[in-house]
Amino acid sequence: MVQDLKKIKTMGGIGSILTLLGGLPYVGSLVYLAGEILVLIALWDLKKITQEKSIFKNYLVGAILSSVGVIGLIIGIVLVSVGLIALFTREASRGSFEGRGMMPLGFSVLILLFSWALFVFGNYLIMKSFKKVTEVTKEEKFATAGLLYFIGALTLILLVGALISFAGMIVTIVAFFSLPDKAEVQVA
Repeated sequence: MVQDLKKIKTMGGIGSILTLLGGLPYVGSLVYLAGEILVLIALWDLKKITQEKSIFKNYLVGAILSSVGVIGLIIGIVLVSVGLIALFTREASRGSFEGRGMMPLGFSVLILLFSWALFVFGNYLIMKSFKKVTEVTKEEKFATAGLLYFIGALTLILLVGALISFAGMIVTIVAFFSLPDKAEVQVA
């Protein structure tokens, strides 16, 4: 069945651009949130057309888990950094390293690892959502973007993941704007 995808294309494309601009100082978080809302609206509309609930549900849950994961990663990095500084300055002032204070540091590392796991799982769900978008729209760039998000999340610990995730954001923008205004869409 031929469907009008112009609204999905526009809202998803603009929303993806706004999420890319989420790193702006002062207003970045609000810009990112506005972008995510527009992408969610686009995916909701696609879900309504196709009756494929997993498109919206997986992206929504994935975006929430990823956001919680990012907040946890930031908190974990701060806690680990403060813990290491406190541990080494305290031990250096004593002239020996006895390992006291390792328990809070270990807890901070657990927070960091748990947050990273949330981030990875969230991006896995986004990848699943985008694979389904590819199935119903035949636009392969969505599957590529989802894979880049997932690989970026997995390799975030190596810091190269941020660049891979950035590439995923760019491919998402291109994918939305590559959708035709009207297209044959697979309906579940």
